[in-house]
Amino acid sequence: MTAGTALGAVITTAGAPASLQAQGLSGKLALAPEEFADPRNVVLRATVAESRTLKSQSDGLITRFDCIPGGVWKSGTVQMWVDGEPLVSLTLDAPLWRPLSIGAEGEDVAALQKELTRLGFPAEDDGEFGWETAEALSGMWAAIGRDDKEDIAPADTVWLPAAEATINSCEVDAGSPAVSGDPIAELPPAAAMIGLSTVPEGLVAGERELAIGDVVAPVDMDTGDVAKESLASILASPEFQAFTQSGGDGQLTATLRLSTPIEIATAPASAVVIDGELECVVAGRKTIPVDVVASSLGSSILKFSSEIPSSIELTPSGGARCS
Repeated sequence: MTAGTALGAVITTAGAPASLQAQGLSGKLALAPEEFADPRNVVLRATVAESRTLKSQSDGLITRFDCIPGGVWKSGTVQMWVDGEPLVSLTLDAPLWRPLSIGAEGEDVAALQKELTRLGFPAEDDGEFGWETAEALSGMWAAIGRDDKEDIAPADTVWLPAAEATINSCEVDAGSPAVSGDPIAELPPAAAMIGLSTVPEGLVAGERELAIGDVVAPVDMDTGDVAKESLASILASPEFQAFTQSGGDGQLTATLRLSTPIEIATAPASAVVIDGELECVVAGRKTIPVDVVASSLGSSILKFSSEIPSSIELTPSGGARCS
């Protein structure tokens, strides 16, 4: 049930005047607990860099190309075969620029060792290509179908800028020539900052998330920015693609809501006693503290610090106090 769609059932008091019973201004109100996420429609700000291009580092004939828009390429896997040989998609600090084998030293070796270890093939971490690195590399090659190989060259790889990359478009097909330096696929923009244009007023306290189509992303309410780990999913969403295709002329909208909904009950404003800075409702002979987390058109959304009572007084006496 959506908060605000019902006020509960009015249980009239037998002795109340018929005119008040008919108006629902006297008696008790049966409360129905509901979940409330305080959803707000918001406009987002987005700062986007240019799209990125994956390029071939091999020459030959593309004999297989497992590429679909929206697909995800992961480091350590294969999506492209040239002249029948699988090329490993690999995340390094920079594209591999020279062949590496036993005896090689340098930052590129250290980057390779780090990625091999992350992929589950332990290697040294000293920037020196030794036997342990050769064995790790051999294990990676064997896992993707290339045996008896303990070295690596630029032509063996497709460089990925991140451990996972979502594909925007595929630029070649199986049967096309592979030409070193030519584009093979396009990725979403390299960098983006997405957040709230303005923070709505009167938000219920609590951690919040943004829902953009099917994508749900945590948002830092101190800065209004979406969590960085969610940017790739947002950038690949149809909603964001439509926004970028508009040239930024349209609006990127989302729903801002509580990550964990709270339990509330809805009642007419007349049921709430305001006693200085305190707010409460009356159930039987007790007053129960509440927080009015939202109100609209004479209805109040109430959060209880304890169990929600089954019913409350619809119009408490004027002498009711919350303390």
